[in-house]
Amino acid sequence: MCGQMHGCVLWKRGYCMAKSWNTSKNKYVSNVITWENRRCTNEFLATLHLTQTDVAIFTGFGCASLFWLQRNYPSLLERYDCAGTIMDFIVSLLWQLEEPCMSSQSAVSWGYFDVENMKWELDLTSSQIAVVVPDDSGNIFTGELPSGNVLATYVQMLTSWMWDLGLNDHLPATDEIYQRILDCAEKKSLSSLKITSTLWSERHMPDRRAEVSNLSSDNTCISLGDVGLSLCRGLVENLNEMIPKEFLHLYVVQRIVGASSALIRNQVLQKQVEQVFGLPLVMSNNSEGSVGAAMVAIFKCT
Repeated sequence: MCGQMHGCVLWKRGYCMAKSWNTSKNKYVSNVITWENRRCTNEFLATLHLTQTDVAIFTGFGCASLFWLQRNYPSLLERYDCAGTIMDFIVSLLWQLEEPCMSSQSAVSWGYFDVENMKWELDLTSSQIAVVVPDDSGNIFTGELPSGNVLATYVQMLTSWMWDLGLNDHLPATDEIYQRILDCAEKKSLSSLKITSTLWSERHMPDRRAEVSNLSSDNTCISLGDVGLSLCRGLVENLNEMIPKEFLHLYVVQRIVGASSALIRNQVLQKQVEQVFGLPLVMSNNSEGSVGAAMVAIFKCT
């Protein structure tokens, strides 16, 4: 089956299993969004999560179109529960599939697909902190824009430098680079280097940018460990600016429950959470960042 891989069609699960179809003005199938659609501007694409692959996200990519719809027309997405390229939709019709089956090359064209491991990049949650306010005024949530991708950006920068230095034949794997950064950072108890890690700005401060400060001629403050430690601390300090530890103490918060795969794998980040907020960190068995908000809602009800 040949067709345009940079595009997106939405439909209702089970629709393709019908014995006859009429796609004209059909509430079960959306119009096709092609690569010619220009609603995903460069400014919008810059706000998306950074992919961990070497395939950059451009307008016309399926995932980019879905993110645009999510932010601008969420009611449209609520009508459907299947998505794919136009080829995926036609194949689903011909084979009467309940849900689409996408080829790896089409998946790459959608973005956020790791072709080496044949899986989607599902771990794209941003950092957030939530507090139960005991006076019936509700819960308070705050979250920073794609914070988990700050470390990914650093890893990609190091990889790019190694390529430029001609070390591509001895390039370590991405996971190995991550681990080396964290191992070096864990050996550092503190660093004079300060990194404001808001690469994607913040909702309440859209003009804010990331910055590095307190550099000196003493090159010991810009080691791999210093940068890794300062990046992790910068992430936590950004959250602390939104909900400071004084606010948590006001509502007698006695511990922080962490629910994030990135946090579970990063002991340096865990230590910085405890140091910045001055509270013990208890890790949840669930590794999804979105679980934190759900846990707070449950606690509020009980």
